[in-house]
Amino acid sequence: MLNYESVDPIETAITESLKSKIISRPNPWVGAALVPKDCQDDPKKWFLGHTQEFGKEHAEVVAIKAAGRAALSSTLYVTLEPCSHYGKTGPCTKAIIDAKISRVVVGIKDPDKNVNGSGIKVLRESGVTVDFFPDQDKLKIIKNLLPYLWHRVNGNPYFLLKMATTLDGIIATRSGDSKWVSGETSRKAVHFLRATSDAIVVGVATLKNDDPELTVRYGYDKLIKKQPERIVFGEVLGSFKATPYLRYSGEVNKFCESFKDKDFQQVMIEGGSKVAYEFLRSNLLNQITVFMAPKIYGANDGITMFSGIGTDLIADLKTGSFESVEQLGEDIRIDYLSDITVKFIESILEKNRNEN
Repeated sequence: MLNYESVDPIETAITESLKSKIISRPNPWVGAALVPKDCQDDPKKWFLGHTQEFGKEHAEVVAIKAAGRAALSSTLYVTLEPCSHYGKTGPCTKAIIDAKISRVVVGIKDPDKNVNGSGIKVLRESGVTVDFFPDQDKLKIIKNLLPYLWHRVNGNPYFLLKMATTLDGIIATRSGDSKWVSGETSRKAVHFLRATSDAIVVGVATLKNDDPELTVRYGYDKLIKKQPERIVFGEVLGSFKATPYLRYSGEVNKFCESFKDKDFQQVMIEGGSKVAYEFLRSNLLNQITVFMAPKIYGANDGITMFSGIGTDLIADLKTGSFESVEQLGEDIRIDYLSDITVKFIESILEKNRNEN
């Protein structure tokens, strides 16, 4: 039995799912809270589970095994529709039915082609009552699962641009010096983003000027099975700390298409400004995460976030929304979602809104 503070099984399942964000990929990070019969108001008797490493138990099975006989006639809250097919593990629907769980409350449907409503159908046909989370909780899950959902629906990775900037938007001085713009707390957060990514992309200038390792560290490396793929945009020769790395020369749209046959859910772009501009101009960016330091360059000869030709009209600017703003040490972290991502979230929510 697991301990936690929340007395809401829905919020508990959502919180539990975040424990899987690094370890479960390419499976989705899912959380479950099993509430035994007549124990809705007694959280100490609930059983929790989150998806384990790829090939191991899913969240539902972890919670069911922890509950044992207490699963009989219980209610299972799970953030994503249970799978109904055989893969690396057996179907979660079978485990639920075999445990004689009477009711399952689902966060959102799984758009994966092997699931996509079939799990709900199997449960209902077996006499299990299936209900859904309220819309505000569905929205939380959609945002938590964005890279997975985007990949399953569109077949391409979720592209996340990370930048560390001064207050006036400079990522490096006129000489190219950028170590370090942001503080230690921000850099640790960057390594968490790397740990949840399948590939890290930089341009030639970033490779030469910064000579980055492009690896996951800060303890997160102990949680992943392998380091993200390292990709350099442009022609470059020589050995760097990021060696070995893949080289790519060409249009970013074709680069995006190269992931069609790979199970890459999130690709993280770490600069420089020219590569960032190409992805922005091609409308490929899903998210921009900026770590803004309380520093000012104070001139117009530094390197800005994006390097390219701008527009004449304010009406032509790229638009999106601020998803979150938080203090990280002395820095501020801003998570911005592009218009295409905001519309995607709205479409997924709409597909799940009328489920009952």
